[in-house]
Amino acid sequence: MFRRFTLTLFTLLSISFALAAQSSINPENGPVVLEKVFIKTENYRPGSVPAAIDGTFSPYRGETLSHDGKSGRKMMTFAARFSLSSSEENRDLSLMLGPIDYPYYIYLNGHEIFRNGTHSVEEYNSNAYSSFNILLPRDLLEQSGSANTIMIQTFPLFESAAMSPLAITTFAEGSKLTFNRNLAGVYLIEGASFLAFFLFFFFILYGFLGGFRDMNYIYFALMCLSFTLSYFEITLSHDSAPEVLLKSFSKIGFTWLALISLYFVTEYTGILKKSRIRKFLPAAVGILLTVTFIITGSKEAIDKVYGPVMQLVFLPAIIINVTILIISVFVKKNKSAIPLLVAFAGIIGASGHDILFILQSRLPYAYLTAYGFMGLVIFIFFTLAIRQARESIAARNNAAQLDIKNRQQQKMIDKIKGVSQTLIESSRQIEKKVSTTSEKIEESADQNEQISAEVFNRVSELKQVIVEMEERARTSAEKIPASINNQSDAVRKVSSTINSLNEHLTEILQFAEETRQSAEDLSHMAGSSTRVISESNKSIVEVSEYSTFISDVLGAIQDITEKTSLLSINAAIEAARAGSAGSGFSVVAGEIRTLSSASKERLDSSFQKIEDMKISISNSRDLSDKVSGTLSSIIENTRESTEKIKSMTDRLNEQKRESAAIFQSVQSLLNDTRIIQHLSEESRKADSAVARTMEDIRSLFLNITEILSGQKDQSMELYHFMALIQEVVEENLRNVDILNSCVNEMN
Repeated sequence: MFRRFTLTLFTLLSISFALAAQSSINPENGPVVLEKVFIKTENYRPGSVPAAIDGTFSPYRGETLSHDGKSGRKMMTFAARFSLSSSEENRDLSLMLGPIDYPYYIYLNGHEIFRNGTHSVEEYNSNAYSSFNILLPRDLLEQSGSANTIMIQTFPLFESAAMSPLAITTFAEGSKLTFNRNLAGVYLIEGASFLAFFLFFFFILYGFLGGFRDMNYIYFALMCLSFTLSYFEITLSHDSAPEVLLKSFSKIGFTWLALISLYFVTEYTGILKKSRIRKFLPAAVGILLTVTFIITGSKEAIDKVYGPVMQLVFLPAIIINVTILIISVFVKKNKSAIPLLVAFAGIIGASGHDILFILQSRLPYAYLTAYGFMGLVIFIFFTLAIRQARESIAARNNAAQLDIKNRQQQKMIDKIKGVSQTLIESSRQIEKKVSTTSEKIEESADQNEQISAEVFNRVSELKQVIVEMEERARTSAEKIPASINNQSDAVRKVSSTINSLNEHLTEILQFAEETRQSAEDLSHMAGSSTRVISESNKSIVEVSEYSTFISDVLGAIQDITEKTSLLSINAAIEAARAGSAGSGFSVVAGEIRTLSSASKERLDSSFQKIEDMKISISNSRDLSDKVSGTLSSIIENTRESTEKIKSMTDRLNEQKRESAAIFQSVQSLLNDTRIIQHLSEESRKADSAVARTMEDIRSLFLNITEILSGQKDQSMELYHFMALIQEVVEENLRNVDILNSCVNEMN
């Protein structure tokens, strides 16, 4: 719709200008054009005005002026006559002239009534772009029946344009027609130049704020500046203006307008956009021509340079632009380039109109080239504005979509805030639980350290007791053999009195029976202890029962040790009394000593197991297995001892009949027996100390059991804490899933 409107508007403007130009040449019902015009050419002598139209004048039929260039500068006088009718005597009349390309003076009946431009050698200004409506003073006009003479004295420097037609009309009609012509030829161009100048600043600022991302706006701004410069000689023209300077600026601007249009069209269509020639050649040509126009010092020289520029720069640039636009529209189907193609077609038509007048050395009613470029600027402006409007609409739509997304994101953010708050609360709960767990772990570590220290101290005490027991055992080992030797001597002396020992043998048999019964009880207790140890393997919580079992076992071992020591003494006494016949008792005594040694080894093994418990409570089950194996060995040894005691009882029954003679030797063995008894008492005291130590160990194990039970409770608390932490983590994972879904929705 917009394209049709702009095309129709441009067509109507062109038609109106053409009709206005035609009406100015052949006015109807208005100005009266003076048909008989005469011309006189003479040497340049300002101020000498012919008195009348004489034979020196020749008819002028609108031809161009000629300059031979040999006899110096010329001035030319145009003259015409007109008469007033009676109806015109009381009306204000005027002479209407179109633009004239050189300075001139106007005389009415020999009196000067108007001047335009300056023509001295030092200062020359033609001011040739405006039309004038000159009032004819009534006091200088001849009344009806007399002829009035109009003379226009011109001072061309090199110009050859034909003289504008002379038209007499009323002042009101002439003012209207002159205004219309100046409006088309000057005023609209001046307004367009100022508008283009403001557009230049607007689009330069727009491009600057946009970071020069779209060069179309920059090129359009430069085209607006070039358009403003192109018509400096029209917009700033007056009698005192520096015409050469203004003309230089205009030709420079006009040249750059054509060259920058190449940049704009190639940038807009994308054709030849990346060509190196396109980047550098137009700019190089423009710079070269700019320097040429600047150094040119006269109006005539500028016109001589501008002629080839029109042929070699302006027309090729227009043709290239039109070709690129045709390719863009019809080959690449770029519909947005249609307005530009129409605008350049208008430039070609307007330029053709002006070229025809220039070739005829005539000034047109209005130069249409300016309007062609004005149309180009307008078309480009509206094209860019439409594109900007589309971008704005797209941006507004995008903004609406973004607003919807922002609202959705705000909802998501609210959800995220709720989830974040939940995560924060969960994190705080986790932090509290972890802190409590850490305290429990530290408390458990302190208790374990306390247990380790206490066990270590108790083990050290046990080691000391063992050392003392080894020392006593060594002393006993040294004293007992000597006593046995003494007893052997006494036995040899009292062998004849063995019968006196029958009563003692009876007591020994009774004691052996009690020993056998004790061994069976010990075996039963060992079996019970084995079952207890087996049950302790089921759970570490039953460590207290294990410690009780160890205490019972050690008590049993202590009892065995005492009885074994007494049995060894009795066996030694009997062996001493029996002599060679008591070798069996010697064997029994050796077995008893072996049993005592084995018991000692078992105690050492038990102590070693306690040392292992110091390293790790977690190895308690292995320790229990080892203790179970040891008790099994003890049970086996006890059974063997029972069998041997039984065998010994049988032998005692056999030897009871032979021991009567030994009775007399009892007194001699009494001292040795007392020594052995003393040693046994010391051993009993040491064993009591061991028993007390073992009781302390039992108490220690009970404490360990209680601590472990407490640790079990703490472990349960830790388990509950970890369960709570797991629940919090699962809740956090669900919250993370919610956050992920929110993020996906936002994306």
